[in-house]
Amino acid sequence: MKIFWSKTIVGQGYGGIDLTAYVNPSIAYPAQRITVYGNAVYNTTYGAGSPVAGADVTIIIQGLAKQWKGYTNKDGTYNIKITAPYQPGNYTIVVTVNDYTFSESRYIPLQVIPKEGIDLLVESLSLSNDKPILNESINMTAKIRNAGIKNATNVTVAFYDDSNIIGYGYINEINASESKFVTINWIAMAVGWHTFNVMVDPYNNITEYNENNNDLYPCKKIYVYPPLPDLTPVDISFSDLTPCINQSIVISALIKNIGGIRANASVNFYDNSMLINTTIITLAEKGDSKWVSISYKFNSSGNHEIKVILDANNSIKEYDEGNNEYYEYIDVHVPMPDLIVESISFSNSNPLYGDNITIYATIKNKGEANASNFAIAFYDNSNEIKRINISELQYGSSIQVNTSWIAMPEGWHKIEVKADVNNNVSEILENNNCKYKWIYVGLGTDLQIYSSDIIFSNPNPDVNENITIWATVRNVGIQPALNVTVTFLIDEVIHSIQFYPVIANGSQITSHIYYTPTQAGSHIVRVKSYPGSNDPPDANPSDNEASRALLVGKLPDLAISADDIAFSNDNPVEGEIIWINATIHNIGNENATNVTVIFYKGDSINITQIDFRQTNISLGKNRTVEIQWNTTGSLGNYTIFVSVDPFNYIKEFNENNNNA
Repeated sequence: MKIFWSKTIVGQGYGGIDLTAYVNPSIAYPAQRITVYGNAVYNTTYGAGSPVAGADVTIIIQGLAKQWKGYTNKDGTYNIKITAPYQPGNYTIVVTVNDYTFSESRYIPLQVIPKEGIDLLVESLSLSNDKPILNESINMTAKIRNAGIKNATNVTVAFYDDSNIIGYGYINEINASESKFVTINWIAMAVGWHTFNVMVDPYNNITEYNENNNDLYPCKKIYVYPPLPDLTPVDISFSDLTPCINQSIVISALIKNIGGIRANASVNFYDNSMLINTTIITLAEKGDSKWVSISYKFNSSGNHEIKVILDANNSIKEYDEGNNEYYEYIDVHVPMPDLIVESISFSNSNPLYGDNITIYATIKNKGEANASNFAIAFYDNSNEIKRINISELQYGSSIQVNTSWIAMPEGWHKIEVKADVNNNVSEILENNNCKYKWIYVGLGTDLQIYSSDIIFSNPNPDVNENITIWATVRNVGIQPALNVTVTFLIDEVIHSIQFYPVIANGSQITSHIYYTPTQAGSHIVRVKSYPGSNDPPDANPSDNEASRALLVGKLPDLAISADDIAFSNDNPVEGEIIWINATIHNIGNENATNVTVIFYKGDSINITQIDFRQTNISLGKNRTVEIQWNTTGSLGNYTIFVSVDPFNYIKEFNENNNNA
């Protein structure tokens, strides 16, 4: 007599994500571009089979440091390009999808095989010292690999400093799939930046199936330092670029040592050749830098030259004595007006061709005196739209002006506003009177939401517990999104529809709902965001929906599979008494008491009960129950069934994994 039994897939408490993952091609040659793709759907108490939208997709190749990232589309699919390893062999690609509640991974085998022939490539370049001093000797070591399946002989390796060859190395023979090192010695001949490259087979003496990977990428850059200190000021900054007389400001100088030796030096600050401050600075070698700051008040108006001189008394010997000075000019003024265009806005930031919109501009006088009798002009791509005269604008105050504009033709428009267009007002700064803003006439909205944008105030509430669900929708397009509806669905049933007249390009909104779950288990929260049906459509609707699973309640979850059923003899003779064992798992988060377990036997015609047991199973624990079966009179092939809590006396997360 042969015994058979049925088998079901065991869930994991609240459920999870069912993930598929494929690679094309699965057999590649070194460095070939390949595609990883697949689909992700939920396997949850509610909403099972719905797509996992906007979730993170992470791809790695085991044993390698490289990582690729992407997102699932709104239908749960993903498609990401990666690069096969340089070295032949058998690899495992790991694909992980994460909606910030559930995370699921799949493993894909990838075989990388050499292509027929020779393929020489530069794997790396290492230096014995990447911060040498002038005339210092360093070793350069290039790692050369033959990724092909044919040996290569008489291989030349050229080393370059910028475009100049600085040495050659030679490899008599490099076998297939072998790496060898080539080292040359280089004397740091010139102070400054050097860019090193390595080329294997630079004169194409060897026939390869891939000639595009013979050089080092990216190149390696180093700086050669002089054998002396070399202090130089490289920048001066002011806390206020337009100070008044007797206003206290901070003047800061950035000092750098581009020499190879540590040094102390004096730092002198001058105002129009008048020494105003001296301080001492200590800088380590090889690029160390520090800011030095002083406080200062100007006692006269006009243009001032602020100069910094290092080591003015030549107390230290430097590599370059001619780079110890740096200066900047700053204009000090008596009280004057200063007109700026503070902002530009539109009554409709997403116009269609021919729409009549209003352009608003806010003009501010940020100076110290009133501005009188000036004009403000509006321009569309340098063509004047309107000019408005202003009689007076007091210092520290603002005024808003506007004009109407017909949005045409289709495409980008540079809307520019100029204050004091005729230069009637003498100002602190004359070069800050203009501002512009681009506006697009036509399409360009792109709403976007991912699983990471859905946040729960409590990701594991109890039944009847009130929670808040937030969802952030971004407009990453080049045009505002109009009349946007944000729809919240719980287990694919609409829970709330919210309306936003506009989401500006480059901005985002955060919407929220209140939710009180009434059933324990895993629920799917899905958020959809779309512009109005009569408004410009979304340029990329594939990322307009996202989902995240919500885990509710504390319930047991009893589970059994075919692997949990065992027999003392699975091929008994008629009349033999055998033991049947069944291991029950509680994979929920609450204890289960008075659990009924019934054993059945069945053939092609009848299914009859053998026996039953009752037991208690703590959360996270297993319990094995067993019965005896006397096979007298039972000649034939039977299927043994085990049913846990068959009458549904116990409330569980998942009632679909109780039979095997």
